[in-house]
Amino acid sequence: MTDDEKRVIPVASKSDLLERIKAQHVKLVVPSSDVGTYYTNAPVIAPDTAENGVSISDLEELFWTNPWANKGLLLRANRVIGEGFKLLPSDHPTVDEATAKRARDECDQFMNEINYITFFRQSILNAYIAGNEWTECLYNKLGSMVNLNHGDFKTLDFRRSLQTNKILLDLDGEPVGFWQEIPNLAELYQSLELLYGSRQTWENYQETEKRLKDSTYKEMYIDGELVAIQTRKPNYVFLEKDEIIHLAFNTINDNYFGTSMLLAAYDALQHLKQVQFATAETINEMGYPKPLVKVGDDKHSPTQVMLDDAEALIQDPVRKEGYAIPNYMELSYLTPGNSGTSISEFPEFFITAVAVGLRVPRELLTGEGDANRANAYQNSTDFGRDIESDRKILEEYIYKIFDRYLTARGFKTTGRRNPYTPKIEWPTMVAEEDKLRREMIIADWKDGLISFAEAREALGKPEIEDPSRNERYFDELDSPSTVMDGTFKRDIHPFRQGVPPSKPIRTTHALEPKSKLNPALNKENKTEGVDYKEVAQKDVGKKIKTVGKAKARKIRDIMVNGEANKRGVKAILKDVMKVGNYTEDEARRVLATEQVNLVQNAKLQEAEKSGMKFKKWVSITPRGCERCSAVCDALNGKIVPIGEDFKVTYKENGKLKRWKGKAPAAHPYCRSQLEIMEAKKS
Repeated sequence: MTDDEKRVIPVASKSDLLERIKAQHVKLVVPSSDVGTYYTNAPVIAPDTAENGVSISDLEELFWTNPWANKGLLLRANRVIGEGFKLLPSDHPTVDEATAKRARDECDQFMNEINYITFFRQSILNAYIAGNEWTECLYNKLGSMVNLNHGDFKTLDFRRSLQTNKILLDLDGEPVGFWQEIPNLAELYQSLELLYGSRQTWENYQETEKRLKDSTYKEMYIDGELVAIQTRKPNYVFLEKDEIIHLAFNTINDNYFGTSMLLAAYDALQHLKQVQFATAETINEMGYPKPLVKVGDDKHSPTQVMLDDAEALIQDPVRKEGYAIPNYMELSYLTPGNSGTSISEFPEFFITAVAVGLRVPRELLTGEGDANRANAYQNSTDFGRDIESDRKILEEYIYKIFDRYLTARGFKTTGRRNPYTPKIEWPTMVAEEDKLRREMIIADWKDGLISFAEAREALGKPEIEDPSRNERYFDELDSPSTVMDGTFKRDIHPFRQGVPPSKPIRTTHALEPKSKLNPALNKENKTEGVDYKEVAQKDVGKKIKTVGKAKARKIRDIMVNGEANKRGVKAILKDVMKVGNYTEDEARRVLATEQVNLVQNAKLQEAEKSGMKFKKWVSITPRGCERCSAVCDALNGKIVPIGEDFKVTYKENGKLKRWKGKAPAAHPYCRSQLEIMEAKKS
C-alpha cells in the first residue's frame, strides 16, 4: 500500500482503526541467534579460536592493535563515504518546489554543522567494528534537532523481551525502541550526590535518574482498558525511536542487530599472529647464516697461526664490508635449512584469508602490485559492488536522520518518510572494471567494430564538429582492410590480409554545415537568426529510445539535412526506415515527433535571442493535443520564464507521473506549441 493510498482511507471509528492496525501486524519476533549487548561477555556467535566468545571490547582491541584489521576497515570506510555527496531537492509529487529547496538547504546546513564526512566515516567504522552504530539525536527544549552523537556500542541495544531476549517489534514489524544499560548504578547515584560546579551536568544526571525510574514500570491502556504492563531490569533506560538512528551492514534474515565485520577474519587474524610469532621464534632458534672458513688443503696442513687468522677474519661479520682471504683458505656461509624464503612464505595464506574475511582485495590491503591482472580486475569489481551496497545501507541511515530533522523543524509528513527529505547524489565511483571497459571500447574502435563517433559516445564524450573524424561509420563499409586517416594507419579486419585497401567512404548521415542549414531552415520555418545545427545537436533525436544513440543521431541528420535540401517526405521516410529498421508507421511517428522538437526549440532559441521573457504551453490548437495526451492536458496554459523548464504532475492509467522540459514535444505525435510572450499574462 502506498503512502497516498494510506492517506485516503476513511476512519469510521477508533475500533475500525484498531482492526486495520491489527491487519497490518507483521510478526512477533525476529528469527536470530544474537543476544545483543544484553549479555556483553557471552555472545552466541564465536570464532573457533575464541574459547569463551568474543566481546565487543575484544573486537575494539583487535581493530586498534592489528594492522591488517585496522587498515582493512579504514580502507572500506573511506571508500564508502568517499568525498561526500550532494543533496538534491525532493521530487516527491506532493511537495512544492520552493519548500523542497528550503528543506534541502536546511539539511545541507545541518550536514556542514556536524562535519558530516568525518561523522559518517566514524559511524561506518563503528558499525564495521562492533556490528552496530547507535547515533543519538540531540534535541533542544523546543523540540528541534541540534546535533548528533555516537552512542556507546557496548551498552545500547534494541528493546528486548526479558523472557526470550528477542527484539520487540511494533505493528509494522520494526523495533519498538531502544534501551541502554547503566553498568554501574552505584556510580550513577554517587555522581548524583556530588557537586560538579556545572548546572548542565547536574541537570543531565537528574534527567538520567528520572528516565531510569520511568523505564522501570509502565502500564499500557487502550480505550481505558489495561492491556499490558511493561517492566525491565533496574539498570536499563528506555529510549524512544526518535532518539536513536541505527546502522548495521552485516545482518542475516530479518535481524536488525548487526555482526562485526571482523568476525569473518577473526580466525585468520589470530592464526596469522601465531604464525608470525612462530616464524620469528624459528629464525631465532635456528639462527641466521653464519660465515664458514675452511683452512688448509691437501698439500698444506692447517697450523695454529692459520686458524687464528681465520677466526680473526670472521669476527664481527656485520661490520665487515669485505674479506681478504689468505692462501689455503675458503670462505662460505652456513645457511640453516628450512629458513629464509620458505619460512617467510608461511603467512601468505593467512594474509589472503584476512583479505577475504574483510572483503578487501589483497592488492589494496597489502599495497602490493597485482601479479594477475585478470584477478585484480575481478577483485576490484566485486569490491566496488560491495562498497556500492554499503553505500545504499548508509543512504537509508542518512535519510532517517533527515526525516527526523525535517519533521522536528515543522516540515509536515503523512507517511513513513518525510516527503521533503532531499535526495542523495554520490559521485561516480571509478573502479578497475571502468578502466577495463574503456580499454575494450578503444580496442573495438581500433579493430573497426565501431565508429569513432560511437566510441566517443560509449566513453561519454560529447559530439565533435570535425567531419574527418566524427562522421565516418566503419560499420557501413563493405569490405575494408585498411583505413588511412593521414595521421594513423590501422587494420580493420586483421584476418583479411592481402585484400587491397579501399578508400574510406563518407557517410551521408552527417549534419550539413551551418552555412547551408541555417539560411534554408530559417526561411522554411519563418525564423530569424536561429542556429539550426546547434538546435539539432542539442534538442533533436535525444528522445528516440527505439534505437541506440548513434542511430538516433543518424535519423536526426537525415531529417534535418533532408528538410534543408528540400528532399521529398517519401525519400526521407525511406532512409529513416532503413536506419532504424522501422515499419512505415513507426518511421512516421518518429519523424513527426522530432519535427516538433526541431521547430519548437528553434522558436525558443529565437525568442531567447530577441529578449522575450515568458513562454506559454498551448495544447488547444486546430490539431489539438489536449484530448489525446494526459501530459499535454496538464501542461496546457502553463506560463514559465523563457529559460526555465515546464514542470507538471499528472495521472495516466491510474499512475502518478512527472514531466519536465523546455519545449514540446512531450510525447510521441505531440502537436503542442509554444506561445512566446514579452510579459506574463493571466
